[in-house]
Amino acid sequence: MQVSDSSPWRLVFTALQDVRMPLFTVISGYVYAARPVDDVHQLSSLSKAKVRRCLVPLVVVGTLLFWVKYFIPGTNTQSELQDFWRPYVYGVDHLWFLQSIFSIFLIVGVMSISGLLATKRSWLIVTSVAFVVFILVPVPESVNIFSLAGTERLLPFFLLGYGIREFGFGIVQGRSAALTAGVFLLAYLPRMANIQGVWDANGQIERALAIVVGVCVIVCLFSYRSKLANRTMAWIGTFSFGIYLLHFFAYSGVRISLQALNISNHSVIFVLGVGLGVGLPIVFQYVSRNQPRVRMLFLGESR
Repeated sequence: MQVSDSSPWRLVFTALQDVRMPLFTVISGYVYAARPVDDVHQLSSLSKAKVRRCLVPLVVVGTLLFWVKYFIPGTNTQSELQDFWRPYVYGVDHLWFLQSIFSIFLIVGVMSISGLLATKRSWLIVTSVAFVVFILVPVPESVNIFSLAGTERLLPFFLLGYGIREFGFGIVQGRSAALTAGVFLLAYLPRMANIQGVWDANGQIERALAIVVGVCVIVCLFSYRSKLANRTMAWIGTFSFGIYLLHFFAYSGVRISLQALNISNHSVIFVLGVGLGVGLPIVFQYVSRNQPRVRMLFLGESR
């Protein structure tokens, strides 16, 4: 939306940054736990499936995104011609997640066939180590190839999703839910103070607070998901991957078009942007439902 750092719109965005992609990743781990790989053959099949599901859209949508940002003025950032290779090596905008989740699937697949996730005890050790590594060993920007920093950040959340489904870990009710909410508040207040620049925390404390905030919110959401169930949102959720991949084009198009008409009201931009950012990718998936090659290239689906 191109708002200032002090804008309330920016505050809403930053207030959720420790939950958005971690929650998406926990769901991925939860789904993976339904059919984890058991041997090298299954790992090979998983790798091929994730190449199609993650890397094919990375190349196709990443290339389209690069050239849209190169030719169309008004996007949040402009592409430089000499950087044509960057979408595939470092990721562009939101597409970094494709690189990270692809790496995470391979890592967790190796863990599965190695027996590291076979018992609750071994899973808990591996997950705890993953969280500690994220807190203590940040990935320098100079070596953040193939979104390694995102992989390090999200791997423990994928494992958390695996543990929720496989071992029933983290399901809180009653007093334990109240305690979890209390821990969340204790971490969230200083976390927001840090994000808003009111308090300057060092890197390790900052990442630790981000972990606590994300885990507490996600655990509560999973524990009470039956009470949060909504048919409309569940229906929209079936299109979530396409919405994630393609929302940029619709939302940016709305903002640029409205600004060209001298309409700068943020509420109007937000409502139309979200509506079309969600709606047009759904329309695309409906229109392309009988075009397997298109769906493979843009959505990574099997032909």
